[in-house]
Amino acid sequence: IWCIPQMSNINLDFWEILYRCKCIEVPFVWSNNAISLFCKANNCNEEDLYYKNRGTEKNIAIFEPNISIMKWALPSVLLCEKSFRQNKKIKHLFITNINSSNTNINDFNLKQFNKLLNTCEIVKEKKCSIESRYTTLGFMSKHADIAVSHQWGNPLNYLYFDLAWMGWPIIHNAHLCKDIGYYYDDFKLISGSSILDYVINNHDKNLKDYLEKNRYYIDKYLPSNKMLQIHYRNLIIQLISIT
Repeated sequence: IWCIPQMSNINLDFWEILYRCKCIEVPFVWSNNAISLFCKANNCNEEDLYYKNRGTEKNIAIFEPNISIMKWALPSVLLCEKSFRQNKKIKHLFITNINSSNTNINDFNLKQFNKLLNTCEIVKEKKCSIESRYTTLGFMSKHADIAVSHQWGNPLNYLYFDLAWMGWPIIHNAHLCKDIGYYYDDFKLISGSSILDYVINNHDKNLKDYLEKNRYYIDKYLPSNKMLQIHYRNLIIQLISIT
């Protein structure tokens, strides 16, 4: 079994015992070709999906799938709530991937979730909404300025790469890609809120540097990266020699 890095800590031994075979961690791969394919499917230009400076007040989006506590919205909501209490520069908070016509895909306890949300200042001031499922870059290009994310036991995510590659500020706690976007540690949501404050006030001053930095660090995950190609070539040779 080949296991991607963000799953190996939790699943590697689990799979080895369950399936009675060797489990090997393999490199994470991401490709910006998916952005080109999105544009073809939606009749848009890649330039339309780059970050846009829309002013000093920022709309925030949360894209967690909300089907388990590994990636769900509440930690990110609390991070944004803390920032909102401090500076009121969040124009609106969009919590996506909750409303859905197909409850088999997204069976989420909205009643309890709403009880929690209604304790927040950002909700009381009507600057927060619960939304359906959207494609990330498509939603950002039309509605939001900053993405905030939180994960538990899944410290790599295509979402971060998609956004960072196109210059969008992504605030996250995924330690396996600390160099990408804006990183805060673990469950330290107060620290994360300070980073959100920094991004709101400073991201627009460093757009070129941010884009170049992210593309530099993402390069090692691209299919075109020579070291990545060599690694997978060796993995395939090892697999063939076993069989």
